[in-house]
Amino acid sequence: MNLMQSILFSWFDLLGYVLISCKLFRVKITGKMYFYISIFSIITGTISYWAEGSYAVILIGILLFVFLLGIFRNSIVRTINVYIISTILLSILQLLIILITKNIQDFFVVGIISQSVSLILVLLIYFKVPLDIFMDFVLSKNKTFLYLQLSLFFLTFLLLIFWHVSKDQFLNNIGVIAVLSIAIIIINFVILNRGLNNKIQEEELRIYQIYNPIVEELIDELRARQHEFDNQLQAMHMLITTEDTKKDVREYLNQMNESTVLGDLIKIENKLVAGLLYSKKKQAIDQGIEFEIRQKLYYIHGKMKEFELVEILGILLDNAFETNVDNNKVILEMKKVEDNNVIKVMNKHSYLPKKVMEGLFIKGNTTKGKARGYGLYRLKSICKMCDASLLVDNVMIKEENYVMFEVSFSAM
Repeated sequence: MNLMQSILFSWFDLLGYVLISCKLFRVKITGKMYFYISIFSIITGTISYWAEGSYAVILIGILLFVFLLGIFRNSIVRTINVYIISTILLSILQLLIILITKNIQDFFVVGIISQSVSLILVLLIYFKVPLDIFMDFVLSKNKTFLYLQLSLFFLTFLLLIFWHVSKDQFLNNIGVIAVLSIAIIIINFVILNRGLNNKIQEEELRIYQIYNPIVEELIDELRARQHEFDNQLQAMHMLITTEDTKKDVREYLNQMNESTVLGDLIKIENKLVAGLLYSKKKQAIDQGIEFEIRQKLYYIHGKMKEFELVEILGILLDNAFETNVDNNKVILEMKKVEDNNVIKVMNKHSYLPKKVMEGLFIKGNTTKGKARGYGLYRLKSICKMCDASLLVDNVMIKEENYVMFEVSFSAM
């Protein structure tokens, strides 16, 4: 293999790294990145051609990390995670392709086929696989994910060194290498699956621990209100005989209407949702916010788990409550449209241009001050993971502008 071929293969490798890194960092690949890839591929291709195999792998690995750090300008910890995940994915793809092409004797032909097919698969991952959601789990500092990353990374790193030191020996033992590698990968993915399930269960338990006591409080208050309601019925019978009947009856009806709102909440079969809405109703009263619940859906089911639904509602309502507008009013509407559950949260706000609305879902971007801006970013991640659509728009209600967030997901 000559120098030009080495540079060409380096260009393919770098393009694969950058595409997967873009997906993990949630950014789009730019023309400037293609320029940097071309320049850097000359450097790494030259090193790969002139340096001894194992030294070349280590040196290129270090330079590649610096390259990713430079073009994405993200934190070192996040870049390390992106670098490890990208290395694992690209190495697995190329190992499988080499296994298929092992009988081809020409290294250049093997390389071209391997890199071309690998690039096609990387493009499929870039456009179709939600790696950015997996990245959220990785950054949660869960030890299971850390062990998984490190074990797979060391495996792929050793295979890369073996490949560069002795390609002939690598190809002669490709069958054994593939079997062992696949076995290790399967074991690790079993561990990963358990880790994901444990994390989901932990999150579900956390939500239950928060809102179950609130549901019990709601039930207790309804019982107390029921007792008051019985007394009020008796009082209304007495009011018929008094002179100022109309005024007093209206007073009692207003009190009874509060009980009706709570009664609607207790009808919701998703008890965690009922607990959340009850807590938000109390919060609205404390903060002087008018909070209207238009309840048309009492049983919410579908692909989305209840704790995910609670998290979505919590983010939307927190966002609506924290607008810092005078005389804020928040409207929550839950209904079913055809085969979809639809949740709308609207709050008073000045008109938001389209460009501002698009930026609301970027991590750290907020209109509410410093140390904020994670909620809507998290909302978008959950919606993507649960295959839910997310819409934000301005709507006019009684000649006042409201910002509306709408989440829609399948009820099947």
